[in-house]
Amino acid sequence: MKKTCSHTIHITIVLLLSTMLALQKAHPQTTDSLIHSSSFNSALQFQLIGGIGVYYIGDWSSVSGFRIGANVSLNHSNQSGSNNGYDISIYTLPPSSAQENTSQPEQTSNSYQISLSGLYLQKLAEYKQTLIYCGIGPEITYHWDRSTSKYLETYTSNDTTSSTNSQENTNKTSGIGPLAILGVRSRLLDRVSLSAEIELSAIYQWTVQTNSYISTTTYPAYDVVTYKSGGISDLNGWSISLNAIRVGLIIEL
Repeated sequence: MKKTCSHTIHITIVLLLSTMLALQKAHPQTTDSLIHSSSFNSALQFQLIGGIGVYYIGDWSSVSGFRIGANVSLNHSNQSGSNNGYDISIYTLPPSSAQENTSQPEQTSNSYQISLSGLYLQKLAEYKQTLIYCGIGPEITYHWDRSTSKYLETYTSNDTTSSTNSQENTNKTSGIGPLAILGVRSRLLDRVSLSAEIELSAIYQWTVQTNSYISTTTYPAYDVVTYKSGGISDLNGWSISLNAIRVGLIIEL
């Protein structure tokens, strides 16, 4: 898995650099465009690959600027199916027994994450119409996810027993900490640039985890037994992550 991810990142870098160089050759360089690309002019940045983000970029000087904005990620999955099995016990003297069981599993997962950040940007180097920059500043994050699973099981031997088991887990995580980025932007058109960034973050998080489990079993004599369990956990600690390359567009205003 690590080898596959690394290979994908290398391919992305090669394609990105090739695109930048090709577009630079197709877009003639002028003195005005060099001056125009040297500063962090007012612009909107849209992250399109590696996550969804919208930022506003402003300038403080010819070599520095700022960026404020938000990232959002959403995920939803829903799966269902069937499972068939059997248990057979064979004895020498007592009567043998056989039991069949069928189940219908259902699993659902939902999650979203939003982060707000404000960064100080600094120009590191510039070649033709390509700018290398870095940034550092605070980031606030919030993450919520919920997963549920449900199993309807039926056991058939001499009599029929059915049971329904359902489980639910919910995590709510808030965090704050520093964020650092290293990026490159290359002008495509007069006011449109292509950007690629990597991010390093160290977020201190507070997490609340809740879980519940309910099992209801119906026996042949119509007796119903219900079992319930659950709990709440509080966790906190640091989360340090180096994200993959994020690619986007910068449109100057």
